[in-house]
Amino acid sequence: MPQKDLIALVLLVIAFIGATTAACVSKRIRDLLFIAMILLAPMTEDYDVNFVSRDFYRGTTRGIEISLVDVLSLSLLISALVTPRRGHARAFWPAGLGLMSLFFAYACFNVGIADPRLFGIFELSKMIRGITIFLAVA
Repeated sequence: MPQKDLIALVLLVIAFIGATTAACVSKRIRDLLFIAMILLAPMTEDYDVNFVSRDFYRGTTRGIEISLVDVLSLSLLISALVTPRRGHARAFWPAGLGLMSLFFAYACFNVGIADPRLFGIFELSKMIRGITIFLAVA
C-alpha cells in the first residue's frame, strides 16, 4: 500500500471518530456537518482518495473512493442512531430503501459472475456511498 494511502487512511479514521463524537455531543455541530455534507457533495472528487487505484481504467470510478462526504454521511448516520433528536425514532426504514437494496443485491450478483470483478467492485463501492448518503439525509 502506498504511503499516501496509509496517511489518508489514518486521517480519514481520525476525521470519522472526531466528527462522530462531535455530532453525538452537539445538535448544532450535527446540523453544521449536515450542511457541509450537502455543500461538498457536488465536489466530492476534489476531496477523495482512491484506494486500489487503476488509472488506466476509464469507467465512472477508478478505484475504491472514500471522500470527506462519506466521512460526514457515516458520522451523521451513526450519531442519529446513537443520539436521536427528541421525538424522533432511533432507526426507521426510509421509503425506497427496499428497492435500492434489491437493486444492490442484483448488482452484487452480476459482479459475482463477471470477469474481472475488480471494476465491478469499484461500482459497488460507489453504490454503497450513495446509499449511505441517502440514509444520512433521510
